[in-house]
Amino acid sequence: MGAAAAVIGLGARGAEARLAELTLQIDGGGSIGRGTANDDTDTDFFNVQSGGLFGAKIGLELLFIDATVEHQQFFESGLKGSWTQFLIGTDFDFPLSEDDKVRGTVGTGVGLGLGTMRTVDPPLDKAQIETRGFVAQLLIDLDYRLSKSLFIGASLPIGYHYLFDGDQPANDPNSQSNGVHAMGLITLKFVKGL
Repeated sequence: MGAAAAVIGLGARGAEARLAELTLQIDGGGSIGRGTANDDTDTDFFNVQSGGLFGAKIGLELLFIDATVEHQQFFESGLKGSWTQFLIGTDFDFPLSEDDKVRGTVGTGVGLGLGTMRTVDPPLDKAQIETRGFVAQLLIDLDYRLSKSLFIGASLPIGYHYLFDGDQPANDPNSQSNGVHAMGLITLKFVKGL
């Protein structure tokens, strides 16, 4: 009980009251995923696309609500599929050092995701989107402040997905997959209060 009160007190002392906050992030790392899919093909998106990745995220927080758009490009020996998600959620930032240089973030979000199994041939069209569906995510971040608005850190997004094959009827059980996925990312963030 005392430890929880100390963390809440530390968070309240380090928090800044802002009406809005803009976050721009670039990142790189790896991903894993497991899910159910067609038993014959086992084509769950995150099972197939596990491996290295790099990407970017933009987020806007208004009061306590976060809206984010995130894009990840998967690679192996070359580029392969990509994942883009649109989430609405909330997060809680708290300082982990007296000088407010180290901070943690815990957040949640729900939304929609779009996946391609191959490298995109611009411009992206509907035929290249091979999977789409619903996503729920828990996010744990650890950041170190390099300057007033710039942070370097590590991020662990853990998600649940329920996806549909892009060219199959949505009510066909063979076109559906669901499961869990996680990414381990090194991040560079620009955060600006508005």
